[in-house]
Amino acid sequence: LHTPQLLRWAKHPISILVEKPVAISERQVRALKAMSPSFQANIWVAMEYRYIPAIQKLLSLLPNIGAIKTITIRENRFPFLSKINEWNKDIDKSGDTLVEKCCH
Repeated sequence: LHTPQLLRWAKHPISILVEKPVAISERQVRALKAMSPSFQANIWVAMEYRYIPAIQKLLSLLPNIGAIKTITIRENRFPFLSKINEWNKDIDKSGDTLVEKCCH
């Protein structure tokens, strides 16, 4: 879902926030690589953990505790939560289980 949008819009001088995964197949990766020299957009890939209150608190404490060397996050939930139209359970839309639990 995201690769076609990036291929369409990244050639414009705009800012793009794209959710992961950016690509779900080798074909998509090759297409992005081939077109990347023509990209003019500023592209950010979203990492939703940055919005978790605990992470926000940690970031606010950095001036007092110094630079982070290592961080570990443990999610205590079962995999495959329901998403809009169950996209995370459709290999053609998600890239399979890698998206659900192993991408972080």
